Amino acid sequence: MKTYHASMDTTTRIITVVVLTILLMVVLENFRSLAFDTFSWTTLLLHLTLFLFFAVVVLACWFYAPASYILDDNQLVIKRNGGELRFFCNEITEVRLLEKREARLLIRMFGVGGLFGYYGVYYSASIGRINMYATRLNHRILITMRNGRRMIITPDETGLEEALKKAAGVL
Repeated sequence: MKTYHASMDTTTRIITVVVLTILLMVVLENFRSLAFDTFSWTTLLLHLTLFLFFAVVVLACWFYAPASYILDDNQLVIKRNGGELRFFCNEITEVRLLEKREARLLIRMFGVGGLFGYYGVYYSASIGRINMYATRLNHRILITMRNGRRMIITPDETGLEEALKKAAGVL
């Protein structure tokens, strides 16, 4: 069993810091205005609801963000901050590095595009529907499963591609 880390690249870190900073500024301004407004329960409830909404969004994004990938003899495990996904290697039919031209044309359908990573459902005209479990914009490995499901992972080390091919028997 080997663990491959999934750290954020510089672009992802910048997006995460900028988004969190903007949300923090909005929340602080929200509470500052609450302190100087005349008190009303409606205003207080509105401000608390906005704060809770932002908190839930940030925590959900962090919860689903990939943290690492683990490959053992028969499974690929995608460890997320809030759980894990398991895929049997014998279900994998293709493993390859995603070409740069394919990676540029990804459209986010439902997911996160930079806050702690890039994950969720994406679409590519050349590949089709893709589940992304990525934290960086390079080292993109495209995995195709027997049922037609496609996913992209982005380990820090590119050695996972060869290890996955070997484990899946798709050399």
